[in-house]
Amino acid sequence: MELEFIEIQNIDDTISLWTKFCQKTPHSYFLSPGWVQNWLKIIIDKGIRPQLVIGKNNLGPAFAGFTVQKKTLRGGFFPSK
Repeated sequence: MELEFIEIQNIDDTISLWTKFCQKTPHSYFLSPGWVQNWLKIIIDKGIRPQLVIGKNNLGPAFAGFTVQKKTLRGGFFPSK
């Protein structure tokens, strides 16, 4: 299994790719391209920078999702990602 992390530079390009995934698999309303596009616009406007994660196996893409890296303090003392 190989993971590919894609920085979201352009929402329209990301949604175009997301739509291709959705056309191949059943999905809920909350994973529909329209809902994801609105969600991305909202969180990016708040300064959150998600990445699109694509999991690939020898047959091609196996899954996709979004992730965000955030630094926090564990126990109030130790920085952690």
